[in-house]
Amino acid sequence: MDLFNAICERLPDYSEGRIWSTGDEILVRTQSAAETLADLIELVARQNGEEVIVNTGYYDPEEDKKN
Repeated sequence: MDLFNAICERLPDYSEGRIWSTGDEILVRTQSAAETLADLIELVARQNGEEVIVNTGYYDPEEDKKN
C-alpha cells in the first residue's frame, strides 16, 4: 500500500478537525499545514526509495458556497 492511500484510509471523512480526507485528497485548514504535510509525505517517500511530487491547492470557502 502506498503512503498516500495509507494516510487517507486513517483520516476522518468529515471536516470537524484540522485534517481529513475525501479518499482521494487530504484536506487541511491552512496553507502552512498543507505545505508541512506535503513536505512530510515527500520526505517519507524518499526515505523509502520513492520519488513523489505532492501538489497542494486552495479551496476558497466563499467560492465553494456558490458552487
